[in-house]
Amino acid sequence: MIGPALLKRPIPLICLSCRDQKPIKGSWLDQYNPGEFFEHLLTLQCIDPSAASKLARPESIESIQIQLLTCTYRAKDFLPSFLAHSGEWISTTAVHGLEVLHTFLDMEPELATRRQLLATLSQRKGFFLELKQDPGLYGAWNTLIQSSEEEFISNANPDDCRSSDQLRHLVAMLQAHPERMVASSVLVPIKQKDYLSWSFNRITNQCRQRWFSDVDDGYGLKSLYREPPVPGGAIESHNIPHCSPVWRRIIHAYHGLFDEERYGSEADWGLWCKYAYHGGLFCHCDEPLSGYFINESSYGRNQQSSIGFERIVSDFLRSTEPVYSLESTSRRDLFIHGLDSYYGDHRISNNSILQSLIDLHSNQAE
Repeated sequence: MIGPALLKRPIPLICLSCRDQKPIKGSWLDQYNPGEFFEHLLTLQCIDPSAASKLARPESIESIQIQLLTCTYRAKDFLPSFLAHSGEWISTTAVHGLEVLHTFLDMEPELATRRQLLATLSQRKGFFLELKQDPGLYGAWNTLIQSSEEEFISNANPDDCRSSDQLRHLVAMLQAHPERMVASSVLVPIKQKDYLSWSFNRITNQCRQRWFSDVDDGYGLKSLYREPPVPGGAIESHNIPHCSPVWRRIIHAYHGLFDEERYGSEADWGLWCKYAYHGGLFCHCDEPLSGYFINESSYGRNQQSSIGFERIVSDFLRSTEPVYSLESTSRRDLFIHGLDSYYGDHRISNNSILQSLIDLHSNQAE
């Protein structure tokens, strides 16, 4: 499990469990019955958010394999259709033997929103975490990721949608390729907000445009960006996982959480590029299973970070494999001394290190 070492600062939480389970035992929870959540809102000062979910995690959900992450902050206009459709995804997924834990996160929501979420959670397995300060979108995701124990994770944005089979298909692809950590599908862009209340089949029939339909399964780093159309031009993002991917939780143990501080609104693309930079490959389904509402007021469109974009380019895209290509690396005077001396034959002796630098060195270079 991802431990508290990856958490940068304490976050105050209200932690609510939602299933009609037996009362949870433990000091401050002794008198708390999760079935009475409207009357009992418990404030927990939590250093590690995983502690909150552990205390409130009913024993009956240990077999759950997928966690859905939903941040409902400022999303009340999208909630009715989202809650209805997400119930369909979860039911369909369960029919095929995969259980889903749906975790919602908000910051001081209105009472009506809180009641909506808790009433929904009384019909499915999940939790509601309420933050007392705004951690940012990716900070919210990171909080939920660190409280997760499931093998697979997917974010479920209230203003996006997916086929009822999407989770099942993408998890099946990851299970067929245990070496891969991220899966996504062809995407349907949606321009009309009203369409989000429709069934996904109706949306795909109405919206004919497709994104990422030319992407091959098993793609890597070079597919996550596009070369400049003209010499000297700018690299373009090609964030194929986009809005509704499924990924393995263990990716965060190897590559960290979503780094919003460094990459801004491009933090998800940054993590996928980092994973691919180290050789990771992606699963891609050629069927349109996910829908993306082009919301002009969304976080990504209003908080675009040119600095974050350039940092991703600098960190991962300007140094593609092989990292030290002699065709793209100019020779420098590395001030190498001691080539005529003998320091032993060990693989990390001074001789070995100096020999490895010869191809990059030139006495005539500046």
